Amino acid sequence: MKIHITISFLICTITSSLAYLCPTPHGTYPHEWNKAAYYRCSGGCDYQESCPPDTFYSNVAGKCEMKPGTWIPYYDLTGRNQWNNIMMEIIQTSYNVQWVYETSEAIHTFIGQYVNETVIMGMETSLRKKTNCIVLQNFQLAVSRKRNFCRTRVSFPWYTRTCGISLSGNECFSY
Repeated sequence: MKIHITISFLICTITSSLAYLCPTPHGTYPHEWNKAAYYRCSGGCDYQESCPPDTFYSNVAGKCEMKPGTWIPYYDLTGRNQWNNIMMEIIQTSYNVQWVYETSEAIHTFIGQYVNETVIMGMETSLRKKTNCIVLQNFQLAVSRKRNFCRTRVSFPWYTRTCGISLSGNECFSY
């Protein structure tokens, strides 16, 4: 029994390095900043979990629920953004944000969700016109005021093709 507990603790410590410290061996606890995520502690090991789309973790209920309850997005991004002769219509409905725009090379569609008062996480799908190659990019957007946001973190999901293009860089938009 003593050997099993030591091995479990060692495995938990290795897999949870730099992660959440469980206040009790079992339970669920809110993520520090992402209100669509939480930590599940089991046997003292922490596991970061994500709520299903359009749900948020409720610390009171200890589970994911449809309405966040205690917070709303600080800023509305709805509007038209024009740069480099490209028009982008941004639509925000409650906690959800989306846009579509077209360039000579591709059609881009973004769908995201506020995960706290000023951060949106989502995915942009780009259809390359010449090759019909589809590229997926995960975006994190930092919203600083009405109609103003910056892409702060961009990555390709492990399962996407890159179609020979590089990741979009950090970029700010004000409109």
